Amino acid sequence: MPLSPIYLRDRIESLDMLRGLAALAVVIAHTTSFGLYQQPIWDWLKWTPLRLLWSGHQAVILFFALSGFALTRMLEGSEKPMSYSTFIFVRIIRLYPPYIASVVIALLIYRGLHMAGFQWTAGWMNTVNPTMDTALLLRHALMLGNFNTGIINPPIWSIVHEMRLSLIFPLLFILVRRYALWAIAILACCSIAIAGLQISGFFFAAEDLRLHPLLTLHYALFFSLGIFVARNAESLQQRAKSLPLNQRSFGWVIGLILYAYPFDNPWSQGERMLGDIIIGIGSVIIIILSLALNDSPIRAIGIRLGRISYSLYLNHYVIIAASAILLYSQFGSIAVWLAALPCSIALAHIFYAGIERPAINLARRWRIKKNIRHMRTV
Repeated sequence: MPLSPIYLRDRIESLDMLRGLAALAVVIAHTTSFGLYQQPIWDWLKWTPLRLLWSGHQAVILFFALSGFALTRMLEGSEKPMSYSTFIFVRIIRLYPPYIASVVIALLIYRGLHMAGFQWTAGWMNTVNPTMDTALLLRHALMLGNFNTGIINPPIWSIVHEMRLSLIFPLLFILVRRYALWAIAILACCSIAIAGLQISGFFFAAEDLRLHPLLTLHYALFFSLGIFVARNAESLQQRAKSLPLNQRSFGWVIGLILYAYPFDNPWSQGERMLGDIIIGIGSVIIIILSLALNDSPIRAIGIRLGRISYSLYLNHYVIIAASAILLYSQFGSIAVWLAALPCSIALAHIFYAGIERPAINLARRWRIKKNIRHMRTV
């Protein structure tokens, strides 16, 4: 069922909240690798309810579903059918300038640390130590092939998949609009088949895992879940609001359990893919219930973080690594944690104002320009 024009024009702040809190979870997840992973307490602590605080991988699955939701609203909220070229241009402008700027900033920060006399090896405390390899830099710039995203800025692997899925998003949108849950079921079967083949050892060389094209197909499932929820958002929101408080609370508990627990770092890629499907179900439940949320302090904090969530996601890792290089040897992991989180948020604010917001405004102006041009020809 298509969304009403009024609903499409409204900004859904509760989903901004989800983006913001998910981005914060990614930062916390990467920060805990500096000291906490090595502690015996981690073996049981990671399975407690505190797990939600560092559900970083799960947050990426949620991001994919939220992208499907947001892009559906963009397509259905357009005053005219958006051309493929316009859609792709808008997505490139929205994603690429911040992406490439984050890579440049990371290289500059690591170069600055070297010039200041700091020395470290790649992999120490999960830090990276980039080498200026022209071919690798070109692959980063063009987002081509199965290049190693962990050399400079590890979290950008998901942005490469996001860009790939943006190129085929109109097709995903048409499939879900026409076949609804059948299309999602087929994509889920594809994910299960790919996971089974990987577990059986048929493919996926170790160096090809993160950007393998079959993984892009796997992540298309979560974009499609977002499309389905977006196209039924009004009715799903009304149903969620009509639930008694105890049923809605139970739904949150189930959604958060499905979201947080089907993942662990030692798992193989195939095992992670199977877990992703359950995480995706949990993400859908969380998104639907979030549509019915009232104001709260956590919601307000999440909304503020949601505005800078992309900037925070792109730039936090280099700040955490730099904090470790500067502080860990002398002051320990607690100093790294205390420095990394506020500095990551501060850089995200600066990056948003200087890089991301201009990219958003440029993409918005382009869409308005195309709409005006269409109205003049009608």
